[in-house]
This record gives sequence, structure tokens and C-alpha cells, in this order.
Amino acid sequence: MNPAEEGIKRIYESMIKGLLDYLKTGTFPNNSPNSYMTAYSEVHRLADDDHDSSDKLFEYFKKVITDHVVERNKLLASETDEQLIDDFLKENEKCNILMYWMKRIFTYLDKFYTKNKNVGTLCTNAMRIYQEKMFIPVKEKLYTAVNKLIKEDRDCNVIYRYKIKTMLRIFEEVDYKNPEIAKDNDKLFWSGECSNEFIKEWYNKFFSKQSDVYASIKAKNAIQSMSAPEYIKTSLKYLDEEEQRKSEYINKIFWSDLDAINSKHFVEANAKILADMETGFRYMLKNKKDDEIKEAYDLISRVEACKKTITEKFEPYIRERGDELYKNKDLMKDPIKFIPELIKLKKEMDGLVAMAFNNDILFQDTKNKAFSFFMNKEIYSKQLSNYTDYMMKKGIKAFNEAQIEDNLNDIINLFKCLNNKLVFQLEANKKLSDRLIQNKTLSIVAEKSFISKLKTEAGVTYVNKMTEMMKDLEKSKGEIDLYRNQRHRGKPNGIQFNVQVVSQSAWEVNKNKQEKIEIPPCLSVCM
Repeated sequence: MNPAEEGIKRIYESMIKGLLDYLKTGTFPNNSPNSYMTAYSEVHRLADDDHDSSDKLFEYFKKVITDHVVERNKLLASETDEQLIDDFLKENEKCNILMYWMKRIFTYLDKFYTKNKNVGTLCTNAMRIYQEKMFIPVKEKLYTAVNKLIKEDRDCNVIYRYKIKTMLRIFEEVDYKNPEIAKDNDKLFWSGECSNEFIKEWYNKFFSKQSDVYASIKAKNAIQSMSAPEYIKTSLKYLDEEEQRKSEYINKIFWSDLDAINSKHFVEANAKILADMETGFRYMLKNKKDDEIKEAYDLISRVEACKKTITEKFEPYIRERGDELYKNKDLMKDPIKFIPELIKLKKEMDGLVAMAFNNDILFQDTKNKAFSFFMNKEIYSKQLSNYTDYMMKKGIKAFNEAQIEDNLNDIINLFKCLNNKLVFQLEANKKLSDRLIQNKTLSIVAEKSFISKLKTEAGVTYVNKMTEMMKDLEKSKGEIDLYRNQRHRGKPNGIQFNVQVVSQSAWEVNKNKQEKIEIPPCLSVCM
């Protein structure tokens, strides 16, 4: 027996024999630090001798691992489904233990030998053997078995997900480039760069097709047997469960594709059917089923193009609600009653878009377009102007500052929907002119605030006349103040004199109501 063979025998007897017995029986009689150090030292001694023992050590390292995995793989040949996975996971754990300790015992070879020979590290060779002799022979049966477990999980049967998660991790580990095995908290784990060859093969050839068929059948059965709200709840529940499965054991590289499969069957295939069902979107809107509408949006919005199946029902619904108000002649002729009802409708739709549609810009545009459509008649502009005039004269009398701002915002919210803003402008200018001239406005602050809001929405030019009126008012007040600061204190010869001086171009003054004033002598003296 040559020195290398004698050394390998000592390595076997001191450590490897006990290690192999442990993997078979669970008992390691000679396990001790001394056993490991004896084997490690023998490897170190042989690797540095002059008899090319490193080659024999390296071959022996591979032979021990090969013999073990080939023997254990034979036990899996006839097994299928979950039993195959259970036994494979047990054997995988034992193989990891073997490869970890073989790497530790022979680690000195990685220092010089494997580098100089360019044969790959000990871990690389160990994983290559495991892949070829243990994994590949049962690879497709494992793919099938994992798929069956995931189907059971989808069917809400009790499944230990750690089995799926561990198997999918193994599909990645066997493909590692430059793999390394290490221990952390008594658990062995592999690290390395993964090319994802096997995990992609499992997904593309097996799991993707299964997922497509499963989602198709589940969605078809649900849409044929359920009401719209029931279908939506069932679909959302399933998709939420899929999210949990994804986060727990599906590699992120497949997430978008899996989402596309589920969206294709649960959303794209049935969105139009849902919209047209007796219990569909129109029914939900008419019966104010806000929670159901929100769930419908949560489902349908997963596919951007399918949102129109809701908006196609949402826009006509708003128009109908608006037409109902317009056709109520008693309501329509009284702005004090009509505009608050219109404000109420606008707030309701704004709230629905915020709550149920998450302020989605598409639904905001749909809502605004619907209001603009039925508010395109001049009467809306005139009545909104009349209502504004009423509020400035009487309506805000008992309001605090916050309530005034809320009321003005409500008016502006409707103003945005007017198609004919020019009619509103002309009417508003006239009414502001009358209020200011006759001193009937309740709050100059409120008037200025409203003008500022109009400027924000329609621009500076739109409020030019209104702004000039406010400036004239302030200028007139300044002139009166100067007049009253003179020695006569605004009462020359005991006659109190009040006047407003305004610029004719800004004010909406009815020329038919203008009168020529004949100034009596007593006032001429004052002048």
C-alpha cells in the first residue's frame, strides 16, 4: 500500500467512516474534535508530499460524495408526488451534511491544488456531482411533485409550504456558479451566483402552463355561477392568496409573468361580462354599493385597459343624476334650492372617486366630463351666479370664516364644470357691481376670496373687472377718509356728505338707470 492509500485509509477510519454511518443510522460513535483534526492533518500532510498524493486525495473526495448520492438516489427512483419530496428533502439534508464536512476535511486542497489544476473548488465539484447524480435523474418528477403541492395550496388544502419553498430553493442552489456551503446557527446553506437554468425550466415548462390552466378554469367557473359582487370577492381573495404565495416561495423573476396570467383570466376575460351583469357596475352605482364598487375597482384596475368597463357605466350614471335635477322644474327655477342639490351631487361623486376609485385620474376625468356634459346649458351658469349673489348678500350671514371658505369652494367646484364660463362672468360682474354700489355685500373679505379663487381657475383676465371694482371701492374709501380728515370733519356747514367715486369702465352700471343730478345751491356752497 503506497503512502497516499495509507493516508486515505487513516482519513476514512478517523472521520469519514463515522460520518457515513451517521448519515445512515443517525449515530456518530467517534465524532470528536480529535477525529476531525486527525483527518484534516492527514490531508494537509499528504497534499504537501512528493508522491502527487493531491490527485488521489481529490479523486477520493469526489468518490465518497459520488458513492453516497448514487446510493441514496436509488431509493427515490420509484417514488412520486409528496412522498418523493419528503424523502428527497431528507436525502438533500444528508448530502449537505456530507458535502459540508468533506469540504472541511479536504479544505487544504483548495489552497493550492484546485487552483493550480483549474478544476474548480471542492464545493463546485461537490455540487456538480450532486446535480448530475442526485438531482437530474429525478428532476422532472420533482417539478411535477412541486406543482401538485402548489395546486393543493391553491385549493386551500393544508400544505406545509416550507416543502415548496425548500424545493424551489434547491432548484436554484443546484445551478449555482462558484457555490459555497457554510453553517449558520446549526443550519447549512449554500451561496453563489445563480444562472436560474433549472428554476426557469421548472417555471416555463411546468408551472407557467399549470398556472394558466388553473386560473382559466377557476375564473370561468366563478363567473358562470356567481353574482358580480361574489365573483369580485372570490377573485380578490384568490389574487391576495397568490400574492402571499409569491412572496413566500416564488422567485421574483416570475412575479410579473404570474401576475399577467392571473390578470388575463380574472380581469381581462371577464371585465365586460361583469359590467353587463344584472348585479354589475350599474346596479352597484344606482344602489350606492360603495364598498362593492371599491372592490370592483380594486380588481379591474389591475389591467389599465379594463378600467373603461367601469367608466362606461360611471359617466352615463352621473349624466342621468344631473338630468334628474334639471328636469325638476320647481327645483330648477330656484337657485337657492337647485344649486345646493347640484353641490350635493358633486360632493357625492367627488367622494366616490376618492373612496372607491382611489382618486384615479381616469375616473376624475370621467366625472368632470360627465358634469361638463350636462352643465353645458346657460341656465347652469346663470343659476350658479344667482346663488353666489344670494350667498354674498344673505347666505353667509351666520357662517364663520371656515364655513364661508367651504361654501365658496363648493361654488368653485361647480364653476370648474361650467362649459359656458363667459355667461357666468357677465352675470357675476353685474351682480358684484350691484352689491358693492348698494353696499349689500355681507363680507368684503369673502368677495376678495371668491375673486382670488376664480383667478386661480380662470386666469387674471377673467376677473379683471371684478378686481378693478374692488380697487375702486378701496380708492373711494380712501378719498372719503381724506375728505373727513379736513377741518369740517366731513360736515361742511353742518351738511354730512357721502359719495363713492368709481371708474365707469369697470362697473356694470345700467345706463337706463342713470340720472342727471341738479345740484341745489346749498350743496354748491359745500362744493
